[in-house]
Amino acid sequence: MTAFTIAASQWVGSAAHAEPTGRLDRSPYGWLLAVDTDVLGVHIDRAHVGGWADAALRTSDLDEEGTNVSVNHLNAFADVRFEDHWQLFVEAELEYRPALATLSRENDLEVEQAYLKYSFSDRLEVRVGRFSTPFGFWTPVHWTIRTDTVAPPLFESRRFVPEQQVGARVSGRIFPRALQPLDVEVNYSVWGGYASDEVDVDGARGATMGADLRIGAMDRGFLGASFHRQDTEGTADPRDRENDAVVYGELSLPAHFTLRGEYLYQRTHRRSAPDSQIHSVYGKVRWDHGDWSLNYRFERSDDPDLGPDALQRIDRFTIGYSLLHRVRLKAEYARHRTLRASVPDFDTFALWLGVFF
Repeated sequence: MTAFTIAASQWVGSAAHAEPTGRLDRSPYGWLLAVDTDVLGVHIDRAHVGGWADAALRTSDLDEEGTNVSVNHLNAFADVRFEDHWQLFVEAELEYRPALATLSRENDLEVEQAYLKYSFSDRLEVRVGRFSTPFGFWTPVHWTIRTDTVAPPLFESRRFVPEQQVGARVSGRIFPRALQPLDVEVNYSVWGGYASDEVDVDGARGATMGADLRIGAMDRGFLGASFHRQDTEGTADPRDRENDAVVYGELSLPAHFTLRGEYLYQRTHRRSAPDSQIHSVYGKVRWDHGDWSLNYRFERSDDPDLGPDALQRIDRFTIGYSLLHRVRLKAEYARHRTLRASVPDFDTFALWLGVFF
C-alpha cells in the first residue's frame, strides 16, 4: 500500500532557539512530503522541499555608498531520506549584493550544497559531496534567514574560511554515559576536500582539511573549537598554506538572555613573503520576549580588504520580530570604527525582510 501526503511543515520552538546548536542542515520550513513507497526499487521514507528569500534596504553615510535595496538571497532546497539510513540533500542559491566600499559585489547562481549522507547511527555519519564547512558557529549556518542580525560577523562576510567544502566528512553525536544526568552532548566532525578551477571553493586551491569538536548541555550552552587548513589561492607560490583556528561558545541565561562569542586566528605561511596573521573576535548578548528579540554584538577584526594593516570595530544593534512564523523582520544600526583603513569611520542602518516558503 502506498501512502502519499503533503503538509506544510511548521517551526517548533521559540524565538530564543532561532539559531539551533545542532544539525544545522535540518530545514525548518517548506513542504514535507511524507512518502511510503518504492521508486525503481528504492524505498523513499520522506522528501522535504522548500526555500527562503530575503531582501534589505541599507543606507550608509559613506559618500560612495548612500542608499541601496537588494534581494540578498533566493534559496531552494530538496531533502530526500530513503532506505532508512540515506539522505540526499541539494541546495541552490541566487545571491545578489551591490558593490559597496566595504563589500565586494556578488551576483551569481550556484549550488551551495549537494551531498549524499549515510547514517550508521547518531555516533557516525558519512557524507560525500559539497557541504557547508563545519568550522565554528557561524560558518556552517548557511541559512542566514534564521540568525538574529542582518549582517554576519566580519570574518564570515569576508570569508576568511571557505563557506563550503568539496570532499568527504565524518561526523557524529555522542552522549557520554558518565555525564548523562547532566544531559551532555559531544558533536564532532572531521573532513577533507579539494579545490581547483573546476572544483570551486572560495579562496582555496589544492587540499583542504579540518576538524571540529563541540561539547554542550541541552538548553544550557556549549563550547567548541575548530581547525582548518588549506592551500591558498591567489599567491605566487602554490605551496603557500593557510591555517585557521577558532574557539566559540554560547550560554543560555535566565529571563531569556543568551550570550555567545567566537575568536578566530588565521596564519598564512608564505614561501616568498613574510607570514601574515588575522585576529577576529565578537561577543553578543540577546534577549527574547515572545516574537520579539533585541540583540547587541561587538566585534573587532583585522580587515585586509580595507588595507594591509586595517582594523575594524563594529557595534551592531538589532531588533527582530517574527510575524506569522514564516515572515521575519529586522531593523539594525551599526557603528563602524576603522583604523589604518582605506575608508573613514561610518554608520549604517538596514531594514530587512525574510520569508520562508
